[in-house]
Amino acid sequence: MELTGIFSKLYDISEWIMKFMMSNIVWMVFNLPVIYLVISLFFVKSVQDAYVLLLAIVILLPFFTFPATSALFAIMRLWIKNDESGRLLPNFWRFYKENYVRSMVGGLFFGIIWFLWIMNVRLATIEFGSALFYMYTILTVFLFTWTMHFFSDTIHFTIPFFSSIKKTLFIAIGFIHFTIPLAGATAFIYYFLYQLHPILLFLFSVPLTAYTFFFGYHHIVKRALSMDSNIVSN
Repeated sequence: MELTGIFSKLYDISEWIMKFMMSNIVWMVFNLPVIYLVISLFFVKSVQDAYVLLLAIVILLPFFTFPATSALFAIMRLWIKNDESGRLLPNFWRFYKENYVRSMVGGLFFGIIWFLWIMNVRLATIEFGSALFYMYTILTVFLFTWTMHFFSDTIHFTIPFFSSIKKTLFIAIGFIHFTIPLAGATAFIYYFLYQLHPILLFLFSVPLTAYTFFFGYHHIVKRALSMDSNIVSN
């Protein structure tokens, strides 16, 4: 019997909740070494041990987290484009293999940038609420959105690596009116999930971030292509 009315809506909502949760579980499985080290951070007995674990996590990110996150973005791309072909795990594994090398190189590139940025923030004398604090916050948000746009571009287009780096940098800067709302929406999602229950942040934050950013990226690309076609027609 086909569900109608409110029962149909509730079924659709529950189906999407399950899809996001299962995609997050698959993403975590592909990140098990990194997750294990992150959990181990809570049980270290000295600052030196914490630094050793942090270094190990940074080293592993390009080889585990970046390829897994690219595959997750590819799954979100299918859902946004209403492509329900294939099952979650086979699709995830296929995207993981297809984009592994490019994602790994991207992880090395952005890993170095993030490392230098975090070291710069640590060494800087920043007072909460100062102009410098807000400047660093804005630049951190910009770097985060640039990284997210790279994931979207990696699984949406086949172009040379550094062309993608420049393109996504331009998107983050040139479409600032999209960059800020995307970052704001992501922050709201984190806050909302945490307020409901902290475990929800653990279960849904990563796929919801990927969905939000690819949705925004896809809209930006369609808008840019439409602008180009209008210029050519004129």
